[in-house]
Amino acid sequence: MTGTAAQLRRMRDLAVQIMHERDPDALHTLVLAELRACDAEAAVCKEGDWQPDEGAMSIVTAPAARSVFDHPQARRLIRIGRPFAEHYASTGDSAPRQADALGRLQHLRDVRRFTPGGRFAFGIPLPGVHSPVRGYILFRPDAVFGPAALSYGVEVQPLLVAVDRQRVLLSQWPLRDPPGTAWPSCRSTPASSPPRTARSVRLRRAFRQRAAG
Repeated sequence: MTGTAAQLRRMRDLAVQIMHERDPDALHTLVLAELRACDAEAAVCKEGDWQPDEGAMSIVTAPAARSVFDHPQARRLIRIGRPFAEHYASTGDSAPRQADALGRLQHLRDVRRFTPGGRFAFGIPLPGVHSPVRGYILFRPDAVFGPAALSYGVEVQPLLVAVDRQRVLLSQWPLRDPPGTAWPSCRSTPASSPPRTARSVRLRRAFRQRAAG
């Protein structure tokens, strides 16, 4: 199976998982695990208004790298977010970018001093007007994120946007079922589960957009 076919299959599987997930907090883990499959050692979700020394952080790492990314200084560097935060906040750009490329644009002599252990980094923003900037950052230790990673970032971005909207919908939906309660069947009760109907439409659109691209 080619890399592109494998990525398409993983995105399809992720969309199915998300359609059946009722816990908004669990969506980050599902997405970060998928992004780690892009040959990344660690994947971070940037959602809230981080300060250098505080702010909730969602991160999935390879077991061998866990101690590196658990270190307070590593978390601090990630929260500072250079060079991604400055670029996406000031330009309105919404394309996935390598840290090295942004470092050259910002005339940073060594951009990897801003990443844990001098790792290579790759940002996938969530398009839209967000303050603070939101999105995902991937890290790897030994190679720049090349053209294949850039293409993957563009392809997965619509699915990430749909997941983000689904997370917001689940967070706001007042009728949260107790654990262990199955979703009602859409076939037998088409109007009984608005969150599921809405997210199904969004995820199908995102998946079609990626497949058509």
